[in-house]
Amino acid sequence: MPAAGNGMIYAGIHDNDYLVFKKTDSPQVGSIVVVEINGQNVCRRVLRKEEESAVLRRENNETPDLVVSNCTFKGELVTVIKKCA
Repeated sequence: MPAAGNGMIYAGIHDNDYLVFKKTDSPQVGSIVVVEINGQNVCRRVLRKEEESAVLRRENNETPDLVVSNCTFKGELVTVIKKCA
């Protein structure tokens, strides 16, 4: 899937980079994931994961960490394919 926006810029993910994920519903803490929140797929880093909730972070130093109780993990980042100009 192509990245959109600058929410993960400090993780080295830029707008229009292609992201490759391995499918998992149980990612490792510290990994970058695609997660469905309220029907929208977003890319975030997993800071903490418990049975009923998770703490997720955008890697842009502009947004506070997000505590979610109703999310579905879709996959864990495997590689980033950089967009060339």
